[in-house]
Amino acid sequence: MFRQVVAQTWAPGVTADERNGFFDALDRLRSIPEVISVRGGADVEIFDGNYDLVTVLDFADFASARRYVDHPDHQAFLTQWARPLTDKRIVVQHEWACGSVAGFHHLKVPVNDVVRSRTWYQDALGFEPHLEFVEDGALRGVSLRHPAAGVRLGLRHDPPRAAALAGFDMVALAVGTRGDLAGVIERARAAGATPGEVVQGREGWACDLTDPDGIVVRLYTHERHD
Repeated sequence: MFRQVVAQTWAPGVTADERNGFFDALDRLRSIPEVISVRGGADVEIFDGNYDLVTVLDFADFASARRYVDHPDHQAFLTQWARPLTDKRIVVQHEWACGSVAGFHHLKVPVNDVVRSRTWYQDALGFEPHLEFVEDGALRGVSLRHPAAGVRLGLRHDPPRAAALAGFDMVALAVGTRGDLAGVIERARAAGATPGEVVQGREGWACDLTDPDGIVVRLYTHERHD
């Protein structure tokens, strides 16, 4: 895997609208095929002297990163947003997980109704559509990805296996703090889900959601409880 980390400072006079436009354009870079993940954000301004924002991009290898650099969408991003709005920047590139597993590529979940489950995972947990799999004229599966977490989720039409997994906590999704957990729970509740109680796990706080087929999705904090 090849990672590029870019820290930047805003040019003098950059407006809030321009900053928002920059981050929206940054999000759109995910559509470039070579990009595995894009993460970034503005500095929280706790310490003086920090750069204003950071972007972390992952690619399969250096050759993929080079193709990304030359891609027309990336070149347009540089011309329209990055160069005009940037005062200073530093770049660090490094390789990692070479010859090793680099994480989960995707998790596949059996479902009874692909459209129903796709809507639930989008509305309750913020996943976004990525790919559709049509077989014999029927939608048999979809691929979703989460813009913040970089998690990829496959939903596959398979009613018998979906029924067999009902009640089983097949996956645990990570959140940062108990406050973050509360925010995810509120979103899920607004989408019509019925979250369980927040309980103490072995290392953090946890809450269970049940998808339309009864499969349990556990939310688990990195923040440890006392």
